[in-house]
Amino acid sequence: MKGKGIFCFLIGALIVVGYIFAVNLLWNWLMPSLFDVREITFVESIGLTALAKLLFGFGGKGCCGCKGGKKGYWKEKMKMKYANMTDEEKEKFNSKMSKWCGENC
Repeated sequence: MKGKGIFCFLIGALIVVGYIFAVNLLWNWLMPSLFDVREITFVESIGLTALAKLLFGFGGKGCCGCKGGKKGYWKEKMKMKYANMTDEEKEKFNSKMSKWCGENC
């Protein structure tokens, strides 16, 4: 279980660094020629990204990219699906979930 957590953390960190690198690259490519501003460093890109996230939010689709921005859409959908399962299907589902996320499910 720790291996999955470390792997997910590393993938997340890689995505964040890639996003910040893209901000840096796009700024330094576009802004100096369009608005006659100086190029920025990677550290300044981190600050700019943080500022943009604070000002404009952390996404617009709701949780996990739910349809129409409905919070809890997938959770409710899974609850309905689980309620319609047979006892055998529920046992199989619970077994798979406990393997996936440990005893915390």
